[in-house]
Amino acid sequence: MTAKTGRQTTTTVSVGSFTASSVLAALVTSAATSLTVVANLAALSWFGMWMGLNSRNVNLATLKTFLFVQIIPGFVVAFASALIAPLLLFPRLRTAGPSGTSQMMAWYPLIVLGFSTLLSLAKDTGFLLWHGGSCTPDFANGQSGSMADSAGASAPALN
Repeated sequence: MTAKTGRQTTTTVSVGSFTASSVLAALVTSAATSLTVVANLAALSWFGMWMGLNSRNVNLATLKTFLFVQIIPGFVVAFASALIAPLLLFPRLRTAGPSGTSQMMAWYPLIVLGFSTLLSLAKDTGFLLWHGGSCTPDFANGQSGSMADSAGASAPALN
């Protein structure tokens, strides 16, 4: 439905009883993207610290961090989101008339955004839980103690 008020044109897309304006869609998109960026930064920092402790040089740790946290999962999330959304919309597109088809296509970007946000948050939560416990002070003390033992000296106890 399009309504003209003076100079402004407001377009509203409705599916069933739910109505969303373009401003609401922009706010939802911004919030989902911001949440994904914060979660990605947290996962990159935790996994990067773990890779820094376990890799032989800094360049390899950085490469592994970006490859395993951003690049490979990014391809998987994009592919899965682009595949799942049409599969969910297809049954409704077959039964909807011409006006229903245009309304469903208006919701397609938000559905893809929702799936990609959920998958990205699940990925980042997995990286935080998987390697988050490895970067504790006990792990660092265990590493420094083993290096001190290999040098022939004992590490002082920290109180």
